[in-house]
Amino acid sequence: MPFANVVNSLKISQLLLVSHLILVIWLVFTMTYNRYQSEWGTRISHAVSSARTNSNAIIDLVSPSAAGLNYTNIKLDSALKLYAAAENLLFFSVEAKSDFSAKRFGFSYISDPGVVWKTNITELEVAADEAKLAELKQRLMEDGSDQVKLTFLIGRAQERLLRHYVDIGRQEEFQGLFPLPNIEQGGYQLNPQTQQLVLHLALRNQQKGSIHLFYDAKHLYQLQHEIRTQLLKEAITAILFSVILIVWASWWIVRPIKRLATAMSAHVVDIDVSNMPELARKDEVGVLARRFQTLVQRAQGQIVELEQLSEVDALTQLGSRFYFNACSNDYLNQAKRAKQCLGFLICDLDNFKAYNDNLGHPEGDKVLRRVGLSIQSTMKRDTDMAFRLGGEEFVVLLQTQQADDIYPIAIQLCQQLEGLEIEHPQNAPYDVVTMSIGVCFVCSDDLLQLSDIDQLYKVADQALYRAKAAGRNAIELTQWTSQQDPSDDQNS
Repeated sequence: MPFANVVNSLKISQLLLVSHLILVIWLVFTMTYNRYQSEWGTRISHAVSSARTNSNAIIDLVSPSAAGLNYTNIKLDSALKLYAAAENLLFFSVEAKSDFSAKRFGFSYISDPGVVWKTNITELEVAADEAKLAELKQRLMEDGSDQVKLTFLIGRAQERLLRHYVDIGRQEEFQGLFPLPNIEQGGYQLNPQTQQLVLHLALRNQQKGSIHLFYDAKHLYQLQHEIRTQLLKEAITAILFSVILIVWASWWIVRPIKRLATAMSAHVVDIDVSNMPELARKDEVGVLARRFQTLVQRAQGQIVELEQLSEVDALTQLGSRFYFNACSNDYLNQAKRAKQCLGFLICDLDNFKAYNDNLGHPEGDKVLRRVGLSIQSTMKRDTDMAFRLGGEEFVVLLQTQQADDIYPIAIQLCQQLEGLEIEHPQNAPYDVVTMSIGVCFVCSDDLLQLSDIDQLYKVADQALYRAKAAGRNAIELTQWTSQQDPSDDQNS
């Protein structure tokens, strides 16, 4: 039936549900990832902007000191307080040249323990300072030397050399803690391993030195973790909601449609649409169910009407061959239950082909209608049944209490037709329409041995041939027994 396409389409709808679920998951994770990238990028941008702002004050202090090779300003307490005030600053290192000479200017600051040291002290400078100190001490020992002046100069030289030793010591102590990354000037680097934000900025002196500033970014990565957790929760919630929605759609829409499709796959006669729960629904599924109910009921009504029409031969109003095939074995079983004798009569009009050839089929149809009426008038009991198998061949089924009651009915069928005196010149010597009948009857004792009505059909058909051979307008009677071979035509 045409509902098969709907059944096949269910597999497609199930695949669509799965594909929709996959699509929803993909969309949710894509949107979540994009939101994460946007949110994380915004947080980084804000952190970099804040770090640049904190760095401006340091750059303003360092730039003129680098221009004039002034290390005093950068080591003042006010300078150290300025460095310490920079939020999350861990370390910075300055590399520059003097605006007035080619000498290098370099120093570093570390927030813990909050100290500053020069980073460009060479061994030659230390050696020169040591030699200068030794020379001053030698001059102090000479006679006639200016003791006051030399003592002052020796003190300054010792102080300078001590600072060099301290700076060298700090350089060695903190070296490697903050390796300078390869960043273009003006750029930044966010290191997830150390969780540090590094800026590489330009100084404002004429030689355009540079400063690397290291900021603690742990709070930024903590914020990243919070963003990921929140977005993951939202994604899982969205997916769970989508799954619930899809499952609800499957239960509320696909499931009833599947029930409808299952009903559609059955034979239309077997479909029971009276108890379908979808009929009470007010939505589109209910409309579909009610229209399906109307369609099935209409189809079932048409099938019943067709079956009724197919059970009756349109020309003679006797039972049709379809009806004979459908009910003959039931008739046999009914006779068995009633313990009746059964008669199977095959009636065939004599020389009827010649009648049609001579007078035409319309006249032949008129005769067949009169034959049908004649046979019907002979059927007196409720159990008597008559059928037109096709052409001029008829079958009569009889149930009687005694086998002897069957033969008189066959005689009546022949005599009643002959008595109609329907002219038939080609049916000599009678010159009227007659019939021959092959009769097979079964006593009630042998009836239980019958398994199929065709066994009687074969025996009756052989009897009909004998009646034709006997001169037509004749009756041949054969009894069927359980020992009889259906091909045996000796018993008559």
